[in-house]
Amino acid sequence: MKGAPTQKKTSAERLYGIAFDLETMGTRHDARIISIGAVAFSRRRVEDSGEDAGGSSFIIHEDTFHEFANPFKQHARSDDHATGQWWSAPEQSAAFEVWQRAIKAGKTKPLPELLAAFGVWLGRARNQVEGTWGETPIWCRGPHFDVAILQDAFAECGLPFPIHFREPRDARTALGLIANPVPVSDKDVEGLIPHVAVDDAKREAIEIIGTNYHLDNLGRGRKARETFRASFDLATLS
Repeated sequence: MKGAPTQKKTSAERLYGIAFDLETMGTRHDARIISIGAVAFSRRRVEDSGEDAGGSSFIIHEDTFHEFANPFKQHARSDDHATGQWWSAPEQSAAFEVWQRAIKAGKTKPLPELLAAFGVWLGRARNQVEGTWGETPIWCRGPHFDVAILQDAFAECGLPFPIHFREPRDARTALGLIANPVPVSDKDVEGLIPHVAVDDAKREAIEIIGTNYHLDNLGRGRKARETFRASFDLATLS
């Protein structure tokens, strides 16, 4: 999207982690999946790396993932009335229009193909970050939601789950560990539509980078930074 905060990775820049988001038709573990969005990102801001991100303060790899499924063809999976009402609210109209256009234009994949494509992208992105299998921080806004639904869908489709049990991180936990929310400027989120999966993944990455930057500038010394970063590991699913 125009204005989205993406940055091409240089050969010298190793990325830190992956953020992903699901859009669904329900909140159960077997909810129908509308789309998956994901990005890989650096833990550093642009001013720390000496790179130019085209006006953004954050480094997000240009190789993002955003694919749609048709939820109305996922007959074995669930939806709920409350989520349907939520999608029909005016506040969600821009995001609703994005996935409705994808359905009408035939730009959706059968769920097994969508999941397989995400697995391929995840493997490619994992090669760009500082971790390996089992050691790559994979952030989402609630592993009990995104990871649980994704894991159920992979199992339903008979596909191996591409996320190691040590990798999921909870963005809400990390962001809640500092007293004041990290400010995100209009420039940083220009062009991002709430509840479009890849845009939510980008915003999540921006907030994680900002939280790390805020921590590094608290002036509380090495012990405070190590304590905070160690707490990220406590958000890992066990």
